[in-house]
Amino acid sequence: LRRLRPGFKMEVVLSDAADEAGKRCVEKLRLVVGRDEFVELTHQGHDSFIGVLKPIQHDLKIKEVAGIIDSSFFLSARRQGVAHKISSEFYSMLEDKVDFQREIRKGDSFRIVYEEVDDSPYGGVHAGRLLYASLTSFGNSVGVSRYTTNDGFSGFFDENGISLDTLLLNRPLDGGRLSSRFGRRKHPVLGYNRMHWGVDFSAAKGTPILAAGDGVIEHVGAYGNYGKFIKIRHGSKYETGYAHMSGYAAGIKLGMRVSQGDVIGYVGSTGLTSGPNLHYEVFRYGKRIDPMSLKLPPVRSLAGDELRQFKESLKQYEALAVAQHV
Repeated sequence: LRRLRPGFKMEVVLSDAADEAGKRCVEKLRLVVGRDEFVELTHQGHDSFIGVLKPIQHDLKIKEVAGIIDSSFFLSARRQGVAHKISSEFYSMLEDKVDFQREIRKGDSFRIVYEEVDDSPYGGVHAGRLLYASLTSFGNSVGVSRYTTNDGFSGFFDENGISLDTLLLNRPLDGGRLSSRFGRRKHPVLGYNRMHWGVDFSAAKGTPILAAGDGVIEHVGAYGNYGKFIKIRHGSKYETGYAHMSGYAAGIKLGMRVSQGDVIGYVGSTGLTSGPNLHYEVFRYGKRIDPMSLKLPPVRSLAGDELRQFKESLKQYEALAVAQHV
């Protein structure tokens, strides 16, 4: 119950007949606890309930969008009906290859392929996974595609079969946007300039925060102006820190091992902050460094038959219709 958050959907089913006092019994209670499952409690006799987890059946379709940028990528994508979650993921997938602030021009084009999921009656229509993202600027195209290898590894690869996944994630967040970079800045609460030892990602309260890499949790709890804070050690060289959380994921505790992509907590505004965000830090041999400048080798590179299979899978996305002006 401590994990319940605003927006969770609950359904109560009452008995048809009332008792002598005019009251009806609770026969079932359903609580949607995520995108993929709900809890159903069924009344057994007069003094007990049986609880089970049930899967939510998804009606899934593939949505393809192609557009011409006439102002900004985000605005053009929104006019095409692209969900904000997908636009943010598109941005994060390509920001290491394209400078969205300086290199995007009117007339550049983009292509997006993603899943659209209908969870009715227990949810609504929402965006699923991003499958493909490409951007063409000054005649040069860059693109990335989701791909599962023959041995089961799943992630994004560029057009040359090089994985975007590295030892540490640059953006350990399910959505959000980069709102403040590493370096000296005017503090939004204190009002004077001082060093900002990490990067901030603005996101709605409750947005899941992900472990940036495999490691062991070496701090979980309040930490001064950082509010609710987690620190993870990744071997002997790197550590990562996550501040201003609204809460921690279930089961998170000191000394436990986590894997890259595991949910460790949720975005909040605890500590000294002006609003909901994730403050993310990276330490190398104990010294803070700019997370966005960290260059690490890819965890996978496709070759041989698998690279040929991957390039064949790209053809279905690259054959999208010519983009329309938006």
